[in-house]
Amino acid sequence: MRTDLVSGTTKLVYRNDTGTINIYREDGSLIVQKATASIWLDAPDDTGTRMNVSSLALREVETESGNDNLGDAERLIVTAKTAEGEPELRWTISAYTDGGFYTFIVDLVNTTQNELNFAKVAPITLDGARGGALFLGNDPAEHRIIEKRFVYLLGSPGRDTHGRYGAGGLFHGDDTGRLPGS
Repeated sequence: MRTDLVSGTTKLVYRNDTGTINIYREDGSLIVQKATASIWLDAPDDTGTRMNVSSLALREVETESGNDNLGDAERLIVTAKTAEGEPELRWTISAYTDGGFYTFIVDLVNTTQNELNFAKVAPITLDGARGGALFLGNDPAEHRIIEKRFVYLLGSPGRDTHGRYGAGGLFHGDDTGRLPGS
C-alpha cells in the first residue's frame, strides 16, 4: 500500500510494505530516501532495544485532514508493532498544503503491563546501512544537523534564488531523553 502527501512543491510517499518514506522535489529528484521513525528503550545506543516503524511486522495506516496551530494539514498515521499486546509506535506525518512543509511525530504507546524505560526518540531516521539518505543540495557547508538536545527536521518551505531548499522543525528534549508521563 502506498500513501502520498503533497506539501508545496514536494511529494512524500509512504510505502507500508517497507514502513519508509521518500520525499521528492517537483522535478522528481529525491530529498529523503527510505526514512523511518525510531525509538530506543533502555539505552540510547546499541545496548538498548531499537524499535523502527520499518522493522515492526504489523503496520496499520490511516489518513485524516485537520487544522492545527500550523495550518491545514493532511495526516498519515502509521501504527506499528511486533505482535498484539506489545508496545506500539505511532508515527504521525503531517503535510501542510499551504505552508510547504511536513512535521513528524512518533509516540510510544505502552500496551503492556510492564514499565518501559524510554531512552531516545527519532521522529525521522535515515539509516545509510538500510538505504536511507538525505539529499539537501550542492553546498553541504550550509547544512546543519544538531544532535544531543535538539534535532533539526527536514521541511521544504520552498526554493530560494540560489536553488537551496529550506528546512524547519526544531524539537527540544531533556538530557535523559525522558518525556513526562501522562
